[in-house]
Amino acid sequence: MFGAALGPVLGGVLTQLFDWRAIFVVQAPVAAVALLATGGAVALADEAPRRRKRGALAADAALGLVFAALVGALFLAVLLVITVWGLEPITGALVVSTLPAATLLARSLGRSLSPWAAVWGGAALLAAGLVALALLPRVSNALVALALAFCGVGLGLAVPVLTRASLDADAGIVRSGAITVSARHAGLVLGLALVAPLLTGSLDKAGERALLGGTKTILDANVPIRKKVPIALALRDALESAQKGEVPDLGKPFDDAGAQSNDNVRQARDDLVNTLESALTRGFRSSFALAALFAALAVVPVWRLRRASMARRFTSIRPNNHQSRRKYLFDLGLNA
Repeated sequence: MFGAALGPVLGGVLTQLFDWRAIFVVQAPVAAVALLATGGAVALADEAPRRRKRGALAADAALGLVFAALVGALFLAVLLVITVWGLEPITGALVVSTLPAATLLARSLGRSLSPWAAVWGGAALLAAGLVALALLPRVSNALVALALAFCGVGLGLAVPVLTRASLDADAGIVRSGAITVSARHAGLVLGLALVAPLLTGSLDKAGERALLGGTKTILDANVPIRKKVPIALALRDALESAQKGEVPDLGKPFDDAGAQSNDNVRQARDDLVNTLESALTRGFRSSFALAALFAALAVVPVWRLRRASMARRFTSIRPNNHQSRRKYLFDLGLNA
């Protein structure tokens, strides 16, 4: 889980320092080391297959939903700060690095909480961080970093507990672990499959709003008409020549018109860029909200897992021991 959160950060650093191809070059030896590490586990693969407990399946379902939410916390956040806001890859990596850092720090906090408190609190923090990203009031790297920190704490609390609950030794630890890893990957695929088309449709509408807002900004700018016309034509050419999915450099026409020395031209440039970035940022809202919904839904299988656990603990007390039942229920109410 920590590796999945750290991957985009390292990818941004490698892209900035070398090239995007470096990401795949580095992954080759990492995969080779992982392959060697599995050599010791091959001997365990001879386990007799048994049916897994219901609690393990519920934990896998919750893990899948948590990792579907992780798509929003990483995939969408990286797209937002680098593609829309135009941050350099290494700067975007620093912003996103708050997520794995918070994930690592949350592990110690999780040890002091009950399993249910860790899972429910983690899912709530993950959902809250994604809602905060959906409702960003302005373009702000600090706010994105803070929201991702909430997501990281949520992941650090929930995922270790769910992973332990999903590993059923009676059904075979290797087989159980393989199913758990598959559940995580299925969650990532589900998140991408639902978030990507939603984001595409939202950005198309946001692009139309950005175009209208940008046109109004240029018309209202305190710039002489002899400068406005060349700027408008240059902006049109930049938009038409940009590849699909590419954000063109809209500041260059203003710089060519003297933004470095003319305060009015510079202000018009900043207003236009802010208008476009704000409109496109709002286009991410529905996708972040969907990712937050995944995090919130993770509580549903966890609730079933808890009910099953309570039932097993309750029935383990002898029926004639009424006082023990009352004490168990009292402790459960205080410690759950």
